[in-house]
Amino acid sequence: MPLWAIPIGITLLAASLAAAWFAFPRLDRAARVARLRAQCARRRAVCLTYDDGPGDSLTRDVMDLLEAAGGRATFFMLGARAESNPDLPAEAHRRGHEVGSHTFEHLNAWKAPPARANRDIDAGIDAIESRAGAPGPFRPPYGRATLGTWLHARRRPTAWWTLDSGDTHKRLPDPASVVRALERAGGGVVLLHDFDQHRSPERTAYVLEVTRRVLRWARSADARVCTLADLRSASPGRTPSTGATSTASSRAS
Repeated sequence: MPLWAIPIGITLLAASLAAAWFAFPRLDRAARVARLRAQCARRRAVCLTYDDGPGDSLTRDVMDLLEAAGGRATFFMLGARAESNPDLPAEAHRRGHEVGSHTFEHLNAWKAPPARANRDIDAGIDAIESRAGAPGPFRPPYGRATLGTWLHARRRPTAWWTLDSGDTHKRLPDPASVVRALERAGGGVVLLHDFDQHRSPERTAYVLEVTRRVLRWARSADARVCTLADLRSASPGRTPSTGATSTASSRAS
């Protein structure tokens, strides 16, 4: 190889490694989301998932609303916020919900140094699972992962979503648009956020309204409202009064 070609080869190798560092997790996510869509449509299932909590008030408000409708959800909690609300992970688990981790500080894996991002994952898992009393899935902040964090987080199932409710968008969508999207898809995994620290009342009200509408639609459409653990299981059970899935084994997962 001529000497002038060595820098070019090194550059191409570095570019290939950089592409794999970001591209592989994105391809894996796309494949998993496609499978989620197919699963939800086949089972006519809806999974309500809530990120970035626990909130000072909103998390319990959401759980009260779900309980009144006989629904169950999956909460992806931040370790830092769980330290401020230490009883909520266990309460959510006790009330039949699935509790997963969303890291400790909500670091963006695309921007944080790899070692720090991995420590954030571990600290979040440890903080949430020690309080909830059971292992749960992991959801990357901003839905972003690198090859390093993707490999590191494989100690827990990585959980995505198929439908963003828009509750963090600059302009809030019409809550009815979430239900219309679920109707078109025949179900789905809905992304919502249950933190209320430094958040406007309009946004917390939006989260509750979307939750109400999805539960109402599921009941009228005989759709299953289930946790992600239920969806991962081979044959989720049903709560006949609401169409929501809920089994003793799924509540203990």
